[in-house]
Amino acid sequence: MGLILHQKESGLIAELQSDTVLAETQDFLDLMANAGYSGAEKMIIHKHNLPEDFFRLETRLAGEVLQKFSTYNQKLAIIGDFSVYNSKSLHDFIRESNKVKRIVFAGTVEEAFGMFLYQCFISIWYILHNRVKQVSHYNYPCSHNTGEDGNKLPPQHFLQDDHFRERESDYRHHEGQGGSQ
Repeated sequence: MGLILHQKESGLIAELQSDTVLAETQDFLDLMANAGYSGAEKMIIHKHNLPEDFFRLETRLAGEVLQKFSTYNQKLAIIGDFSVYNSKSLHDFIRESNKVKRIVFAGTVEEAFGMFLYQCFISIWYILHNRVKQVSHYNYPCSHNTGEDGNKLPPQHFLQDDHFRERESDYRHHEGQGGSQ
C-alpha cells in the first residue's frame, strides 16, 4: 500500500496514495496496522480507494469499517465529492460523522488537515478544562487545607495526615457554633 506520511501540527498523518481499493474490512485493518507501525494515528483515504458498497449503507461495510477505527482509536478522513450520491441516509451519516470528528468526510486533503487540527484543539481544550476543574477543586480556600505553618497542603497530604479526621471534626464543631445544629 502506498502510504505517504505528512507531519502536521495535529501529528503524523498517513495518506493512502494508490489505486488500491479497500474492499474488505481486513484491508482497512491492514492499512491501520501499516499506518500505526509508521507512527501515524490519523489516516487519509480517497473516495476512489473505497468500493461503491461502502456508500450503500445497507451493505454495512461503512459501519464495520468505522467501528474498527473507533475501536483502535484511529482517526480517518475520507476525501472526495460525496454530493454525487442521492441517498439521504448517506448524507445524514456523513453529517453525523463530521460532528463526532473521529471519521470525517472532506472535499480536499487540506480540508482534512484542518479538521484534524480542529480535533487537536478540541482535545487540548477538554484536557485543560478538566485540569482547571481539578486544580480549582484542590485550591478551594478553607481552613482545613493548611499545614502547621499556615501554607496550603497538596491534596495527597490528606491521605497521610493522621490528624485529618480530628481537623474534620473541628471544622464540623465550628459549623455548629454559628446557630442551628
